[in-house]
Amino acid sequence: MAAVQGTGSLPSGQPREAPREAIPERGNAFRRLSARLCALRPDDSSSARTEIHLLFDQLISENYSEGSGVAPEDVSALLVQACRLVPLNQNHLVSKVSQLIHHLLNRLQVIVDEQHLDFLLAYTISAIHQCSSWTHMEILQALAALVYCNGSKCQKIYLPELLGKTGLLMKLSDLAQSDPEVRRAAVHCMANLCLSVPGQPYVEEPYQNICFQAFLTILPSPESSDMDDITFCMLLQNALKGIQSLLNGGRMKLTQTDELGALLAVLKKFMFHGLPGLNIEMPTTRACALQVLSAILEGSKQFLSVAEDTSDHRRAFTPFSVMIASSIRELHRCLLLALVAESSSQTLTQIIKCLANLVSNAPYNRLKLNLLTKVWNQIKPYIRHKDVNVRVSSLTLLGAIVSTHAPLPEVQLLLQQPCSSGLGNSNLATPHLSPPDWWKKAPAGPSLEEMSVSSPKGSSEPCWLIRLCISIVVLPKEDSCSGSDAGSAAGSAYEPSPMRLEALQNDRQILCITVLLGLNDSKNRLVKAATSRALGVYVLFPCLRQDVIFVADTANAILMSLEDKSLNVRAKAAWSLGNLTDTLIVNMETPDPSFQEEFSGLLLLKMLRSAIEASKDKDKVKSNAVRALGNLLHFLQPSHIEKPTFAEIIEESIQALISTVLTEAAMKVRWNACYAMGNVFKNPALPLGTAPWTSQAYSALTSVVTSCKNFKVRIRSAAALSVPGKREQYGSVEQYARIWNALVTALQKSEDTIDFLEFKYCASLRTQICQALIHLLSLASASDLPCIKEILELNGNMVQSYILQFLKSGAEGDDTGAPHSPQETDQMVRMALKHMGSIQAPAGDTARRAIMGFLEEILAICFDSSGSQGALPGLTNQ
Repeated sequence: MAAVQGTGSLPSGQPREAPREAIPERGNAFRRLSARLCALRPDDSSSARTEIHLLFDQLISENYSEGSGVAPEDVSALLVQACRLVPLNQNHLVSKVSQLIHHLLNRLQVIVDEQHLDFLLAYTISAIHQCSSWTHMEILQALAALVYCNGSKCQKIYLPELLGKTGLLMKLSDLAQSDPEVRRAAVHCMANLCLSVPGQPYVEEPYQNICFQAFLTILPSPESSDMDDITFCMLLQNALKGIQSLLNGGRMKLTQTDELGALLAVLKKFMFHGLPGLNIEMPTTRACALQVLSAILEGSKQFLSVAEDTSDHRRAFTPFSVMIASSIRELHRCLLLALVAESSSQTLTQIIKCLANLVSNAPYNRLKLNLLTKVWNQIKPYIRHKDVNVRVSSLTLLGAIVSTHAPLPEVQLLLQQPCSSGLGNSNLATPHLSPPDWWKKAPAGPSLEEMSVSSPKGSSEPCWLIRLCISIVVLPKEDSCSGSDAGSAAGSAYEPSPMRLEALQNDRQILCITVLLGLNDSKNRLVKAATSRALGVYVLFPCLRQDVIFVADTANAILMSLEDKSLNVRAKAAWSLGNLTDTLIVNMETPDPSFQEEFSGLLLLKMLRSAIEASKDKDKVKSNAVRALGNLLHFLQPSHIEKPTFAEIIEESIQALISTVLTEAAMKVRWNACYAMGNVFKNPALPLGTAPWTSQAYSALTSVVTSCKNFKVRIRSAAALSVPGKREQYGSVEQYARIWNALVTALQKSEDTIDFLEFKYCASLRTQICQALIHLLSLASASDLPCIKEILELNGNMVQSYILQFLKSGAEGDDTGAPHSPQETDQMVRMALKHMGSIQAPAGDTARRAIMGFLEEILAICFDSSGSQGALPGLTNQ
């Protein structure tokens, strides 16, 4: 069978054989079939084609839902090998390999990595050009799976070929395309190209515009006679999803009013698609249209703020402000009509969410009255809908109404409605609703006097919405609304958690935050200490930790308390500062970079200075101050580090950590200091390895790992020493040698203690030191080898015995993280051995060979002791 000729370059090297250790004893279907496929070579015989067909069928028919541990890179490599085996003149095999690509990527939820993407894209594009038209549907499905969330990686080479004027997808998605399924699949490919993960690159603007215009052309086009209803609806859904991706992840802005008008027109049409009077029942198309409309409305406050129709306009022309106001009124009318007509719970939820987005962004103080009243009256019955998602979104909408950005008399009147009319609306009876008087009962908990603080002025009873929310939180639910409560535990007597959580949202959250920030100025030290601690708890909540303004306000309040005369207040404030800086690190790990970009650099400087001062305080304050310093230094972005104003404060911060590591303070203080130092090493933007403080930092940690009385502190220092991921971060050859020697010495002294309580940490300490030594070996340079060899000649037997123990038992659980399995620890040594084999040592050098022999002997002993037979995989005599 001839080798495949594609337009892109193949990943270098021959198809890799499946390593023996990758196949578990019981056998994993994917790995077993993958190994068989990787063992094949291109062959044009009929028997070879039959075997490939059979393997593809087996791979497609496997049930992967229960299988776990299949690495994405293994899936990508398997698909590359499969394509290598199938030449483009074999139409049936091309169709089958396309099915395999589509099936594996979708079932295993894999996004193809850049290394393999080029080859697979080149193959599928060439296949469409060269193969028979009956294969195009399967090939396009494979292409859609490959480009999913990969649009930005395709734009340099493949987007011109796919989306250019004569591009492949442009031709296949054109109205003139004879095969409706192929046309739908081409639009699906375009939608997937537009999809991007928040915080990641997205398709560039020219291609965004091309796709947007294509989608906008497809949506209003009539259903052709050769296209069935299902295919037509799927075509519409793909186009709508593509637009939604462009508006959300792609951050596309609709700058042309004619584009916005055309899009709103088709969305209005599809909001009612399939309702009594269009063709078939297709709620998913309506839901897609509503999702796109929500994406347009989200963040549209600035655009909609120009609307105004509070007075009658009698002019020769219609002002733009009146046109926008008219559009807002029409959106209200259409969404409320859709609400009444909709029967699908999924689409109903989307309508209500869309209404909530509209309410949050529309300038009601500049519009005529009664818009909100109509929404309010129509949504009330849905509070008792059988579907929990509808109920939750209804509460969200009510919350949006009462949170309108300007105080409105209309909303005040709605809140002043007596309880008897809160949800009663006999004229708007809808399916799946129950009598609305369930919430009138006084809830067990706050008294009427206590709840009256939430009542509108002049009301004789508590605000009905507050009372409703309290009843949702504390009263048992009724059976009538439990039919589809996916969010509640089986047999639960209360509303599902999402519903109760939403009921806690409407003004109390803001009140609690405001009160706490105000109490931080209290002259009562006990109140101030409690406030500092409460803020430290609040900042851990996911809904608050991503709010830059709240985090900044909390930081300023905590920094103020750090200067208080009371040690108790300072200790609580330091603990809260540690928590707050923990959330900074958590926010760094989210795909959206906006938090880091918006967080004030001046506030970071202020936090660093306060933490440095606090690190000189009593131990109760110091332990959390150094934790905060480590987090802050980890959080610093290159844009901060490049500024001269940060250079001095970074040096001071690291010197404060070094001093604390070496000080004879409490165990908790030194443990946190070592932990913080490891955090510093995780920031690739800091000049670790070249900065003058590098040698001081390593010297402090090596001193602790060899001599500290407390073994938990030794463990943490060893963990910090194994953080840097590049050889240059360890500094000079002499510095590397000192670290290596210190770790070997620490391993030798891992049982030297007079404190019986420390013995229980001996095994964990040895585990961490062994990991650090193996990590250093996997980064070593040629100039480091003589020193390693010299130390191993003196202490090799001792080091070998402990590493063998580490490999056989796996890493035990300790305060440094989760334990490793024996297979994982074995892989660490293999990686170190592989790295040693790749080092270009000078001629006549014996150090590399000696160290490789040391590692090979460890693996051989470990392999033999496991009872396995045969040659040890991966070891070669060089």
